[in-house]
Amino acid sequence: MLEYEISSAKNIILKKQKSDEEKEIKDYLYKKGYMSESIEIAFDDIN
Repeated sequence: MLEYEISSAKNIILKKQKSDEEKEIKDYLYKKGYMSESIEIAFDDIN
């Protein structure tokens, strides 16, 4: 389950990176119910 959430977060990050700042993307993911650990892992994997 955690792997799916990280994968999903990565996809959202990649789509939103073109137009939004990192903080805005994180805020969006938090509002959507993603765990902070998943968000951080997803950003680490992309960067």
